[in-house]
Amino acid sequence: MRNHDARCASSSCGASRPQIESLDPVAIGMPAEVLKRLAKDATTLRCLYCGFVWFNGWDAHTMSNRLIPAGFYDAPMMPQGFVPVRLTHPIRQL
Repeated sequence: MRNHDARCASSSCGASRPQIESLDPVAIGMPAEVLKRLAKDATTLRCLYCGFVWFNGWDAHTMSNRLIPAGFYDAPMMPQGFVPVRLTHPIRQL
């Protein structure tokens, strides 16, 4: 896993300077319906503060990052493992 210096994509994350790590979505038990959102070139990222997981890819059409919500993994409020969120879950632009 690689640590990234970025902001959490969750609009509800309260961390002033969260640590972000990349992870393997299959290793955390991400369900198939969520894995379908993962683009070939996207990286799966997780905020160590709130546990939010998202896919970070590049959109060649808009020439910007494309953030796709996935769920929460091992979050303080949800320690049971991976919990998916809807595709419409609010995210912030990095």
